[in-house]
Amino acid sequence: MQRKLLGVIIIGIVAAGIGVTITAAILLSPVPKLRLSTTTSVNDSHLMDVLIPDFEQRFGVDVLLSPKGSGAAIADGSNGDADLLLVHSRASELAFVADGNGSRRACFMFNDFILVGPTADPAGILSGAPNNITKAFWYCHDNLTDKEVNPFVSRNDSSGTHTKEKDIWKLAPPHKSYTAITTGHPWYLCANTGMGATLTMTNEKNGYTLTDRATWWSMITSLTNLKSVCENDSSGIMINPYSLILVNSTRHPNVNQPLAEKFVAFCLSDYGLAKVANYTAYGHSLFTVCWNNTSSYSVTQSLTEDIDWWNNKVIELGMNTLV
Repeated sequence: MQRKLLGVIIIGIVAAGIGVTITAAILLSPVPKLRLSTTTSVNDSHLMDVLIPDFEQRFGVDVLLSPKGSGAAIADGSNGDADLLLVHSRASELAFVADGNGSRRACFMFNDFILVGPTADPAGILSGAPNNITKAFWYCHDNLTDKEVNPFVSRNDSSGTHTKEKDIWKLAPPHKSYTAITTGHPWYLCANTGMGATLTMTNEKNGYTLTDRATWWSMITSLTNLKSVCENDSSGIMINPYSLILVNSTRHPNVNQPLAEKFVAFCLSDYGLAKVANYTAYGHSLFTVCWNNTSSYSVTQSLTEDIDWWNNKVIELGMNTLV
C-alpha cells in the first residue's frame, strides 16, 4: 500500500514538473513580432486599430507599430529597421523598390487630399477656387500675411502629404520652385510633425493646411475652427494612394519576411479588404479599395506581377478562407 502511494506521489510530482516546464516554455517562448512603419495619416485615421488587433489575435503575434512620415518610414526600411512599410509617397516608394531595399509593392487603397481652412476663409478660396488646388494655393500665397494669424501650416516632415504639398506649390502659378515660394514668407508656418498634430495646430491658428480626407474625418469634431475649402480637383492630383511594401530580407537579414507576408496577405484578402472598405468615421468612408487595379487612377495601380504574386500568397497562406 505504501509503495503504491509512493508511486502515485512520484508520478504526481513528475507530472507537475512536466506541466511547470511546459508552462514555463510557453511563457518564455518569444511571441513573433512584426515591425510595421506606417504613415501618421493611416495611424491618425485609426484604421490600424481595426486591422492590427484582429491579426494579432488570429495568429498569436505582436505588431510593433511605428507611425511617422512616409519619408521617415521609408528610411526605416532602407536601414533594415522595419519589416514592412505602409506609406503614401508613390515616387519614393518606386525608388525604394528600384534601389533594392524593398520588394513586392501592393497599392491597395486610396483616399484624397483636401485643403482645409478657417470657417471665415480669409484667403477667399471657396469663392474663387473651391475645386482647383493649384489656384487655391496661390490664393493663400497672395492673401495671407501673418504666421500668427491665418497662416498656411505645412507638415514640413518629408511625409507623403508634405511631398504632395511641394508638388502642388511647383504647379501653382507662376511656377516658381517650392523653396522660392515658401522660404522667408511670414504667412508660411512649419509644423514639423504628423498629420493629426498639424491639423490641431492649424485649428488653433485658424490657418490652412493640406490633409488627407481620412484624418480630417476622423478628427473633425475637434477641429471646430476649420472647414474644407478646396476638394475634388478634376485633374486627379489630389488622389492619395497607400501601398504596403516588403523590406528586402536579402539585403537586411534581420527582417521577418514570413510575418510581413502574412500581414500583407491578411490585408489583401477579401476579409481584410472588406474591413478597409467598411471602415467609416461619422458616416463617411475613409478609404477606397483599389487592389487588383480596380481603380481607373493610374497612380493607384500595382504591377501585374505583384498582383499575381500576392493573390497566390493569399491562397497559399489560407487568407482566402478568413471569416
